[in-house]
Amino acid sequence: MVMFDPEYPTIMKNGHFDGQVRLEATVSANGTVSKVEVKGGNPILAQCASQAVTRWKYAPAPAQTVEEVIFNFNANSR
Repeated sequence: MVMFDPEYPTIMKNGHFDGQVRLEATVSANGTVSKVEVKGGNPILAQCASQAVTRWKYAPAPAQTVEEVIFNFNANSR
């Protein structure tokens, strides 16, 4: 699996906008992410997380799957 961390916008980090973002990624049988749906979290952080997950590459599988993805943004740890 190839994963990319989401960008944490400097203005959000400096403003201590922390929180969790929950996503659902639809993964095609060939392992590419075909769709990302935001299930919760700050809209700006969710957009950054969605952009990262769209670039992920999963191992090929017999059929399409839907995967839950959770990111925790914390200004003190990044």
